[in-house]
Amino acid sequence: MRKFVLALLACAASVAHANTVTTDFSDLWWNPNESGWGVNVIQQEDVLFATLFVYAADKSPTWYTGSSLLFKGIQNNQFVFEGPLYKTSGPYFAAPTFNDAQVTRLQVGTMTFRAAQATVATISYTVDGATVTKNIERQTWRNQDFSGQYRGAVIGNYSGCVNGNGPYESPAVFTVTQQGFAMTVHEQGAGYTCSYTGSYSPAGSIGVLEGSSSCSNGVAQSFSMTEMKVGLDFFSGAMSSRGGAACNFTGRLGGIRR
Repeated sequence: MRKFVLALLACAASVAHANTVTTDFSDLWWNPNESGWGVNVIQQEDVLFATLFVYAADKSPTWYTGSSLLFKGIQNNQFVFEGPLYKTSGPYFAAPTFNDAQVTRLQVGTMTFRAAQATVATISYTVDGATVTKNIERQTWRNQDFSGQYRGAVIGNYSGCVNGNGPYESPAVFTVTQQGFAMTVHEQGAGYTCSYTGSYSPAGSIGVLEGSSSCSNGVAQSFSMTEMKVGLDFFSGAMSSRGGAACNFTGRLGGIRR
């Protein structure tokens, strides 16, 4: 692993901590066994704005909003957000002018969003006394392409190693090649290289890459990159790997597109 190549740099490095309180849960969520309804979630810092599109007892389309689901902390190893749930009505969408006096907002109950993983969650909500609990997951309709070269860094912590345990960070250039679900991330660091090859599993706007890797020092390892995101200008992900002698790395990596 890279740590064995750069032991002196690793021992001197310090780890920065992100200010974000949780994984970004922004996405379209659904239950694949119950196609036809879903929930849009947009996260800003520690608040979720959730929009439920469901059906009333007469089967008419209905939507509710949890416009301020606040982060309540980690409970039973789950990120928990809670807040009031509203039903809103307003003027006809094709009216020549918008009359905001016709907008009404009525709290019909509460909503809770719980997630132990980045890709699956549970929602519970009440509407006029009726309680609903559903398992949901991020909905995928397009596989994202990470191909490209990025200049950035890897940062994290080593544990269980023969030597060089502790915080670690290094600048790196990442070259990503992808064909469908087959992906390789090549990491060129300060005096070392590592290549991570595996199968990519999309989950809405994020994804997971799992497989095996090898580094220029000859150490092989298994790895998992989770919460992988890509945009016009960047890619990022959480990283965990395990090599010989039970040497473990956990951290994050990413960069700006060249």
